[in-house]
Amino acid sequence: MKSEIAPYLSQHELDVCSNAIKEIEKRAALLQDPTWLPNQLEQCLTLIARDGSEDDFRLVVNLISWIRTARKWRYNAFQPKGDWLPGAPDVLKSRLFWRLRTGQDPLDYPPPTAFSCPWYELIEDNRAHWAYEAFVFVPKDGSRIGDEIEAPVMSIAQCSYVVVDMADGVPSKVSFGPYVFKVWKDKVATPSYNNTLKAVETILVDGWWLQLIETRELN
Repeated sequence: MKSEIAPYLSQHELDVCSNAIKEIEKRAALLQDPTWLPNQLEQCLTLIARDGSEDDFRLVVNLISWIRTARKWRYNAFQPKGDWLPGAPDVLKSRLFWRLRTGQDPLDYPPPTAFSCPWYELIEDNRAHWAYEAFVFVPKDGSRIGDEIEAPVMSIAQCSYVVVDMADGVPSKVSFGPYVFKVWKDKVATPSYNNTLKAVETILVDGWWLQLIETRELN
């Protein structure tokens, strides 16, 4: 269930997270297991101060869930030891951590990113989304990316999608992991906030668009 929680953390909440991470590091070193994380709620309780609140406890539970999910899907690819722990900047800016704090579960598979930020709306909002900075690359097209790929890809908001269907050099379907999107170039009516009128209005935006049409089974 989603609750209204600000995407930012208070200084107290940041301190709670930082102290919990330090305690994890200490226990991992003591156990000689760099991948150690609490696997029971009772263990999470020991990571907060004795006078910690119920909110502190929930925060640490979500912190552990975030670390475990991030290790599984992202950071273990770069740190095969599986010992990644977040620093303060990660704690402050992570959309997944904020998502967990609002009572939502992680997706079964991570969403595409938009300029390195998880693009959950692309998966969960049943509508077309404007494709920021869309470029198509094919093998040996003279670009750096073209020299590195074996099949066509489409870069949208600095995230690479596999081209599934393409005609005359124009893609009509792309995929990211199990997610399949239709993609097209056109003028599409989309909501936009008018700061002068202080209201949401519908405007026509010309450009590349994409919309989720299928989520395939994970292997």
